[in-house]
Amino acid sequence: MQTDLIILGASILVPMFGGFAWLYGVFDKRFDKVDERFKEVDKRFEKIDERFRSIEKEIHEIKIDVTSLKSERKGEKNIISHLMQSFSPVSLSPAGEEAAKDLDAYNVVERNWGRITEALEEMTSLNPYDIQEYCFKQTALYPERYLDEEAIDSIKTYAFNKGYKVDIYYQMFGLIIRDKYFEENSIPLSHIDDNDPNRADN
Repeated sequence: MQTDLIILGASILVPMFGGFAWLYGVFDKRFDKVDERFKEVDKRFEKIDERFRSIEKEIHEIKIDVTSLKSERKGEKNIISHLMQSFSPVSLSPAGEEAAKDLDAYNVVERNWGRITEALEEMTSLNPYDIQEYCFKQTALYPERYLDEEAIDSIKTYAFNKGYKVDIYYQMFGLIIRDKYFEENSIPLSHIDDNDPNRADN
């Protein structure tokens, strides 16, 4: 009797477990396919994200060019010249050195050097002239990426008290950043002129 029950139970359970195994195999394959589809979707989203980053970068460059044109039209180069020497390679004028001292600019740059170098990693050109232009324009456009909140507040207050636009002081910081970057990367300042596309002999 017991033997019959065992045989009966086995005849029921074996096919049942076999069915479960078959179902598991079927669903496992389907889940693998679903997983592959999700991976394909992830890859598509990554490509879309790369495209958006590329567009964002182009917009970023357009902003820089527009700001530069606006500055030239408004004659801000004449205002900047009181902080910077006009001859190349551009350096701080006595007034610029005074402003840098008042704002503790060299120590501010040193204090923020970690975030500054991180931001400078986005440069697409290592041409010395392009590096200079990048430092000047980027610091003026996006000071919060290069300087901490305390420094920015001090610069705004200083510019207000002096009666000048704050942008010229950000650009002054850009010059100090350029000098430190060149020093750390052993780039002679003379190489700026050598790579200036506006030079007649280039």
